[in-house]
Order: sequence, then structure tokens, then C-alpha cells
Amino acid sequence: MRIMMSSFFLAFCLQVVSLASLPQQEVATNAELGALFQASLDQVGQGKRMEFEDLWVRALLRRYPELHWYAQAGIAASQEGEARKRPDSFSVRAFGEYYPEFDRTLMVLKCYFLIQSGTQRAYEVFVAPQKESPLTREHFDRLHARLYGLISDEGNSGAFVRDAFLAALVLGDVGKIDAVHVWMERYGIKDLDHDVFYGSIMERPEAREAFPSFANLSPDAQALLVKTANLGHWGHITHLEGGFSMFEPLKASGILETDYDAFVFESLVHSCDVAGAGGHRNTSGSVVYSDNTFLTLESVYFTCSLLADKDERFAYYYYLGMRAGGVGLAVNGGLSEVLGRLAAMLRLYDATEGEIIEEAARAWSPEQRALVLKMLSVSGASRLPETPTYMPAALVNMLNNPGLGATKEVRLREVVVLGVPWLSAVLEDSERMLASGAVDASIPLNLNEAAGQLKGDPLLVKRNMWRIDPNTGSVSFTKKL
Repeated sequence: MRIMMSSFFLAFCLQVVSLASLPQQEVATNAELGALFQASLDQVGQGKRMEFEDLWVRALLRRYPELHWYAQAGIAASQEGEARKRPDSFSVRAFGEYYPEFDRTLMVLKCYFLIQSGTQRAYEVFVAPQKESPLTREHFDRLHARLYGLISDEGNSGAFVRDAFLAALVLGDVGKIDAVHVWMERYGIKDLDHDVFYGSIMERPEAREAFPSFANLSPDAQALLVKTANLGHWGHITHLEGGFSMFEPLKASGILETDYDAFVFESLVHSCDVAGAGGHRNTSGSVVYSDNTFLTLESVYFTCSLLADKDERFAYYYYLGMRAGGVGLAVNGGLSEVLGRLAAMLRLYDATEGEIIEEAARAWSPEQRALVLKMLSVSGASRLPETPTYMPAALVNMLNNPGLGATKEVRLREVVVLGVPWLSAVLEDSERMLASGAVDASIPLNLNEAAGQLKGDPLLVKRNMWRIDPNTGSVSFTKKL
């Protein structure tokens, strides 16, 4: 297969010293990639797993040149959780240096191949790092069957879907790369959110065809990527980060009525993306895709399917009710909406946690309570023109920091008592800036930098000193107002 390269891609390659050490071989087909991956699985416990897995990684690098782009500086990594340099990191093994987003993307691909394999050994590798609520074999089999139904030669969609899956997983995070943002400005693409950025690329023929991994797809595979690129921001929906507008693109697409298989395809792309989200910390299996995560995403996908004959408001409250009900709470307006959204943002799953956040909310002063209701109720969420990003990351980093308390229960209470009023104040500040014209309405509030700072010191929220960059929407803590 001939790889089509832009001059920009060639410039990228020149920055990656280890490219010269890669053996010059034919580009592997996806069937051959699957065989290489299965060979690495067969070596689990035999002493040569990494050696075979490295062959698979090298084959991926030859087939999907954009993977090299994740192995460089200038990439906006998520600040949720701790990135860990390990000798077994994909990037360390491939390049001798640690690149968290390369590791994450390779883990996404590994999870896809594990689900595709569907064997007992693949299941064991997939759940190996999971300590709480590991994914059950039944639910792993359900993912495998759903994927196999789309990619098998006997399936209605045909074998081209395999190519579309891998290209979508490789290209999905290119919006995190600073240099790609500079490159795409020539096509008028300036979105800051990386998921929206990817969708904008797929909307513009001249932009999407500049990426080798897209250009080399068959017309059917290309059409599938374009059709499914702008159905919605799954992370925002899962964690209830915004208002009714989160469901509008999927509703407007009509895809639930006209091509349900395409919706299933996109949901599986997202599932693989979530499964690999901890790849910058652990490359053995999926850290994130526990049984709780599986059940949560199943509820998201089912809720979205209701849009075939229900409106966005119905879907929103249906899913909000499911998340609140999961922690023993009912949604009846006001504070209950806020608590349901917090349950989604903080990944809470049992009634004890629901009791903790309900009790902690009573510690707010009347002024804090009024502000929280104003900004974090469903009506507050729906007022902002763009859904804020990384709100859950800020709260989760507080929750995971021992500096906030010795136990998760204590930390959860402190997140609600301290973190939620702070978050509400930031949202109100953003709303004021929008009203005054100090920030463009198309720029979403971005809490990724603040989330990184909260990993180090969760009590920064007590200082009441932060700034919102009017050019990027980035929120950060400051020493002075």
C-alpha cells in the first residue's frame, strides 16, 4: 500500500530520531496487524510478550504515520490522574523517551484489538489492572459481539469498517497536538476542544484528505468517518458537563433512524477511547473500563437511542435521573439536579456516596447555595453557549488527593464543601466575561490547567484566586488577582 504524505507530515517525521531505526518493511494490512497482536497474546506468560507486542507497535507506526506525531513535545495532555514513566511504556520501548499521549493512543488501539480478539486470554489482559468493579466476562463478550457484528466479513457493513475503526482511533486525538492546530488554520479550523477539532477536520474535504491515514481509506470507510464525526461529545454527555445542547448534533443527524449501525460504530469507537484512557499510567490492560464504566456507557448509549423519537430535554432528564438514581437520589428540580450532575462528574455509583454529597451540600452558606443552584442546575448548564471542558477532571483530581483527607469519604465531602462552590464561582465569572464581550462566545471554558494544579494542591480552591484567559478560556490559579 502506498502511503500518501503531506510536506507537513514529512516535517513531523524529521523530528522523530528513532524513525531511522525502524526496519523498512511492507505496510501491514489490518488482518496482519490482528495476527501480530494475537501472537503477542499467545506469548502472555511465556516471556516474550513484549518482544511480540513491539513488533505489533512497529507495524502500527508504519501503517499509521500520524502515530509519530504523538511522540513529541507540544501536546496538550489531560491533567486528570498521574502520568507515569515506566520502562514498559509503549513510547519508552519505541523511542527511548516518555510521551504520555502516544502511550494513551497505543493503549486505545490495544483495547480495540483485545475486544476484537474476544478470547479468555484477551479478557484477562484487558481487566488485569482493574482493582474495583472489574469488567465481567459477560460484558466483555457483549462488547466483542457488538464489534464483531460490524467488522466480520459476514456483517452488513463489510470488512471496510475495520479500517475505519483504526483510522478513527489513530486520528481522534490529533487536536491535542499544537503543531496540527497551526497546520489546520490554513483550512479555517481553529477549535480549541480536541474532539470538536477532529469533527471540524472531518467536515472539510481538503483538511481530512491531508491526513495519510484518512486518505488511504476506501471511499466507504471515509464516508463512515465523515458521517459519525459530529454526532456529539460523548465525554460531555457521560459526565453531564453541559445542557440540552449536548444532544442536539445526534438528534439533528437523523442517524438513529437512517443508519443505526453507524451509531453503533461511533459508540464502539468511544468505548475503545475510554478503555485506553489510562494508557499513560499503565500499558498492561484497561485501567478505566471497569464494570461500572461499562454500565455507565451502556446507559449513555441507550439514552442517546431514545432521540429517535424523543427530544433533547427528555433525553437529558432521563439520563440525569439514571445517574442520580444510581446513588440513591431522585431528581425533582433545584438541588437534586446539581447532585445528579455531581454524581456523573465524580463517577459515583452507590447510595452511600449519594448520602455523603447530599449531606455535604448542607454545609454551604446561603450565598454559596444560591450560586451553586444558579450555575450548576440544568438551567445554568444550558445558559452557557459552549459546554465547559475538564470540569470533572478538576473535581476528580481533588477527590483523589490525600491532602484533602485520609479516606475517600472524607475527600468526597470536602470536594462538595470546597470544590463545588469554587467551580460555581468560576462559571459565574465566565458568564460575566461572556456578557461583557471580554471573551468570544465560541471559546469554551477550559479547566484542564486548573485540574493539573489541583493534583498538587487541592486547597487552592480556598484561596479564591484564579484567572480565565480570554484568548483560550483556560482557567488557572494565580498568586495575585
